[in-house]
Amino acid sequence: MMIDTQVKYLLKQPPERLFRIEMIEREYDLTEVPSVYLTCCRCNEQVLSIHAVEYGNQVYCLSCFQLMKSGNSYDRLQ
Repeated sequence: MMIDTQVKYLLKQPPERLFRIEMIEREYDLTEVPSVYLTCCRCNEQVLSIHAVEYGNQVYCLSCFQLMKSGNSYDRLQ
C-alpha cells in the first residue's frame, strides 16, 4: 500500500519536477567502424571478416565451414 501511494504521487507530478532537462555539449563525435566483408568461396555469400573462417588459403562463412567439418556436405576438406 505504501508503494502504491508513492507511485500515484510520482505519476501526478509534472516531468519538470522529477527531472532536470538541460542542453549539453557533445564532447566528441562518434565515428563509424568500417566493416570489412569477404566472400565465402563455397556459397558466394558476403560475410563479415570477423565471422569468416580462413582455411587452406580459402575463406568460408561459418555455416559452410561447419557443414564441411561435419562431413554432411559433398565438398570435403582436404
